[in-house]
Amino acid sequence: MKIDIGAPSEYGVSGVDIRINKLRAIQEIPYGVNLDLGTGIGAYYPAIKKHSKSLYAFDGEISYLKNFYKINPDDNDKIFISATENIAAKSELFDAVFAIEVLEHVKDLQQTLNEINRILKPNGFFYITVPNKYFPLDGHMVHFGKYFIKGRYVPFLPMFDFIHEKIGTARRFAPKDFYKNFVEHGFEVVGVDYMMPPFDYFNFGRKYIKKLSDSLETSFLKIFSMTLIVVLKKN
Repeated sequence: MKIDIGAPSEYGVSGVDIRINKLRAIQEIPYGVNLDLGTGIGAYYPAIKKHSKSLYAFDGEISYLKNFYKINPDDNDKIFISATENIAAKSELFDAVFAIEVLEHVKDLQQTLNEINRILKPNGFFYITVPNKYFPLDGHMVHFGKYFIKGRYVPFLPMFDFIHEKIGTARRFAPKDFYKNFVEHGFEVVGVDYMMPPFDYFNFGRKYIKKLSDSLETSFLKIFSMTLIVVLKKN
């Protein structure tokens, strides 16, 4: 699979608060030294900072961090450049680590999980949101040879591993992945929830479609939601 670096989330969209609130509903954020991993331009940083004694952030893309520095000038001393596979932080430093729409884009997922386990304090929490494998539309690009198109034009693609592995550009996850693969890296599952699309980007969706999607989110059809909301705890 050709993993892309992803595009940073925008400031001020409703999906930011929805994700943070759903994570908090599973496990309240410890008021301690926390980390926003793969912060991008820092869209989630202010929301996480409200619940943190001290919040650090990093990203591997300097172009994203340049925008972060402009928007959050008072926190520049807490922002650094790093790859997720070799995090530039000492062991057992953080009470909580946030990876919001990040793990689908890392080059080496297994090494990234090892690093997150290393930098978390014992009994520290790992807050995650990732694409749901059973959502019928891929929110990322897919490729056919050298040509790339938006994944939403290839419906049901994420559900089929053998095809998605060949043409997808971002991982997607099922709940079983966290109960199996992540546990093997020293984590236990605190809870899993689902999130339907927030329809941030067009008025008709925000006013009308979102009401339907919110009702589906509380029904048995929630397993087909766009996003998995997961909290893990370091053993």
